[in-house]
Amino acid sequence: MTTPDQIRSDVMTAADRLLEAAKALSEPVMKDALGNMGPPLDVISGYHAGFNHADGSPAPGAGGKGMCLALSLCAAEACGDVPACAVDAAVAVELLHSFSHLHDDFMDRDRTRRHRPTAWVVYGDALAVLAGDALIGEAFRLVPQEGAALLAETLAAMCAGQAMDLSFEKRPVTGPGAVTVAEYLEMAAGKTGALYEGAAGLGALAAGADARTVRNFRTTGAALGLLAQIADDLNGLVGDPAMMGKPVGSDLRAGKKTLPLLAALTDSGRGQEELREALSRGCRDSDEAAKAARLISEAGGTGSAERRADQELGRAQTALDQVPMSAEIREKWNSLATFIRNRKV
Repeated sequence: MTTPDQIRSDVMTAADRLLEAAKALSEPVMKDALGNMGPPLDVISGYHAGFNHADGSPAPGAGGKGMCLALSLCAAEACGDVPACAVDAAVAVELLHSFSHLHDDFMDRDRTRRHRPTAWVVYGDALAVLAGDALIGEAFRLVPQEGAALLAETLAAMCAGQAMDLSFEKRPVTGPGAVTVAEYLEMAAGKTGALYEGAAGLGALAAGADARTVRNFRTTGAALGLLAQIADDLNGLVGDPAMMGKPVGSDLRAGKKTLPLLAALTDSGRGQEELREALSRGCRDSDEAAKAARLISEAGGTGSAERRADQELGRAQTALDQVPMSAEIREKWNSLATFIRNRKV
């Protein structure tokens, strides 16, 4: 008899294949876009994307999961075809994704990404920021006029979400002015939800879908993006640092207001006072971060975040149900959604 774990493993493997196929189809367009930027920005962006080493020599395979690429291309395929303009649209959103991570690393002062020093560490602050700016320009060069408005909307929402996230670091965890769960959800809807929404919506738009279908794919992407942000928060507490490429608990040490943390301080679970005391002292090392993570779980924060993740998964599936597509394509979407929900990196 096939067990639930075996079914989940099969689905995750299918999603891995989809992600790799999307990256392979998009890689030539992505490399051309980076090449258009000229030196040294092409080398910096290529390093950040995983295409080359710091000196510009080729690296064995690009980093990143390629989820935006897969969402965009699967949306186009569900609408009947994957024309060349759909691949361009997928790459455009992935360039925005790359820009956001490049600038996030600089703003958060993160020193590693995918087991390598981040771009600002290698090349300096100014060049890293300029490379991120150039990625935005290349993204807009790739989309036709009808897609530019959606791409601009995506970019604006992402920046607004990042601004909220940065402002959260200066606000207290409890008491007057504390960040609320509702504010967190608004931030995540912009920071990651808008990115996935744009990916799915632009893929459908590039394939010639009608307005209703584009809206349904945008809703699907928005829900999956919020789900992905919650999954990242959970991985930051209980993930494997060897797989993540950065220490578990780095969000706690940086003062990030994640959903499990905020939910733990809002819900009526046990251990809240001990958690508040631990947070007031600060998470200065991995042991203190590990203790805080345990207390967050005991106070109900992890469980609350898991439930919200399941809600977003349901919202995505409801929107997908409104779009006619073949059983084969629907299975691809189910695989991607399950992958996001259950990923461990």
